[in-house]
Amino acid sequence: NWNGAGAHTKFSTKAMRDPNGLKFIEEAFEKLSRNHPRLIKAYDPKVGNDNERRLTVLHETSSIHDCSAGVANRGA
Repeated sequence: NWNGAGAHTKFSTKAMRDPNGLKFIEEAFEKLSRNHPRLIKAYDPKVGNDNERRLTVLHETSSIHDCSAGVANRGA
């Protein structure tokens, strides 16, 4: 029960902030989503075990099995 442990990370490039930047955001998300299982393990000191305990869809987190993004979507 890790409420508040969503670990949202935000970043952007200049191209993403420019007009028509949504295209670059979508391209970055596509690249990240292709590597989702590997990244879930890589960014967890316990090789994915802590992320599995944290990403349960409870407390506005995504499922560990889904790579999601959204505008004004706290569950993404």
